[in-house]
Amino acid sequence: MQSLILEIYDDLRDFYPFGLHRQRGLYAQSKYHLNFLKRIELKFESLEYSGWKKLLKSIEPLDVKAIDVTGKISYNFVCNLIMDKIEFDDYVISKRLVLEVSILGNYFTLYGLELPFSKKEESKILFDSSIIVSPFGEYKEKFLSVKQLIENEFPTFKFVPYRVLKIELEGLEEGDKKINIYQALFNLQNILEHRINGDKGFSGV
Repeated sequence: MQSLILEIYDDLRDFYPFGLHRQRGLYAQSKYHLNFLKRIELKFESLEYSGWKKLLKSIEPLDVKAIDVTGKISYNFVCNLIMDKIEFDDYVISKRLVLEVSILGNYFTLYGLELPFSKKEESKILFDSSIIVSPFGEYKEKFLSVKQLIENEFPTFKFVPYRVLKIELEGLEEGDKKINIYQALFNLQNILEHRINGDKGFSGV
């Protein structure tokens, strides 16, 4: 696990100015920021994107509906694997497995996500969502199948578990808040603030 953390840290040093606060104008003028923007700009023309489309195709036999929700200005590729939907009188709980692949290095992560939507306002989340950070309960089979598939098809990519994602990076802040490895590698919006279920110590090995 230590070697994975060190490898991630070394890769991130090409894109982030550790010790130089991001809210200051210096970051916008630095080579780190230019490297970061270039990776995003070329994302959909890269070999990684071709590999991403190939990966989505290879997931199809796993009997899950795969929806590519990758954003144009994000620094990751994201796919929702829809598993189930449970309906109640006023709301619906959508259950999905989320696959994220970073464009800042050969890393991916995987987690279950349960979102409670209002039936009247589909975009409105009624109460706290939860993420499942390990092969747990009804997510176990699909979690392990998708993880194994990626590791077989793309052996250079490494799985980043929750216990690593949550580590805060010293010298890297957004405003007054430290950024963790998940935010630096995948998405600045910190999904780890949701309620956590599953084995938090799961290493993926």
